Amino acid sequence: KLRAWADAVMVGAATARLDDPTLNVREVRGTDPLRVVADPDLTVPPTARLLGPQALLLHAADADPERARALADTGATLVAVRRSGRGLDAAAMLQALGQRGIVSVLVEGGGRLHGSLLRARLADEACIYLAARIIGPGRPLADLPAVDAIGAGLQLADPSWTRLGADMRVRGRIVYPEEAPCSPD
Repeated sequence: KLRAWADAVMVGAATARLDDPTLNVREVRGTDPLRVVADPDLTVPPTARLLGPQALLLHAADADPERARALADTGATLVAVRRSGRGLDAAAMLQALGQRGIVSVLVEGGGRLHGSLLRARLADEACIYLAARIIGPGRPLADLPAVDAIGAGLQLADPSWTRLGADMRVRGRIVYPEEAPCSPD
């Protein structure tokens, strides 16, 4: 249902490579959203299932031109945006989507992509699925800096909880903590 609502569904390069998702609408009627991959170095293989005319790859301007040609040959659109740290600048990514008329983006991860959007305070709502399983160490939901107190973390306002068999889904508006006041020198 969420994909049918969104203009675009965005994943990071690692999610695209490891999961090879299709990012299409299933089990409900709706139009498939634009499939967007944030891939600074264009590491997604040209054989990825999400590629084609309904795909857009956001990449850094210094990405390998040969890889860019191979990915463009799939019918995907490639758009260069600014780098920021290990990835792409979150605001530049959303600006590039906005210039194409994309106003609602469902971000399906992974942790680096979620973290970059949350650090830039560009995410409005979260929909988190909790499985009734306990597993060992893994990747974080969002690559964010540690906080010293619970109150310094992000909150979900007006959360709605839905039971899905043994699992749960929580959905709510993201509330960012107030900026800490600067201390005088």
